[in-house]
Amino acid sequence: MRHIWAGGLEVHRRRQAHGADHDAVARVAADRQQHHGDAADHDDGEPGSLLESHGRYFDPVAPVDAPTLSDADRAVSYLQEISPQMRGCAILSESGEALAASGDLDQWGAAGRELIAAADAAGAEPVAHAHVATGDGEAFCVREGGLAVVAVTDRFVLASLMFFDMRITLRELAAAGVKS
Repeated sequence: MRHIWAGGLEVHRRRQAHGADHDAVARVAADRQQHHGDAADHDDGEPGSLLESHGRYFDPVAPVDAPTLSDADRAVSYLQEISPQMRGCAILSESGEALAASGDLDQWGAAGRELIAAADAAGAEPVAHAHVATGDGEAFCVREGGLAVVAVTDRFVLASLMFFDMRITLRELAAAGVKS
């Protein structure tokens, strides 16, 4: 490619690439676009961040906090509200006593203790969480802060989200001082 130097500036001929690192097509497109940028703008009129370039697609969103959970009954209601695929759940004390449940307290307590005992028996140490999937649904348990939550859901629920919701709920209960 032939280059002409005029007044210290390189002038290109025929809008061809002049090296392996240069793209002639992009240069042509850039040369032909109108530029109405503000010279004082440190981004030179170009988007400087994700929200500057995609701001029209994202509305400003305020952070969402889980409500303060002061009792086990409220925690069960909260879990059912945020997890539409949940069939039911229960909050258990460290000793396995059902503190609250979406159904019969005694049945949920017995079933929850059995699930936790089976999960514990599978390893050398007590489990922090367990997930069992069957053809009919899925069962979860999480222990945290001296409490446990057990839940049954429809099939194909997002396990990581269930664990997150259950763990956060137990942390809120523990922070509120809920124990057995």
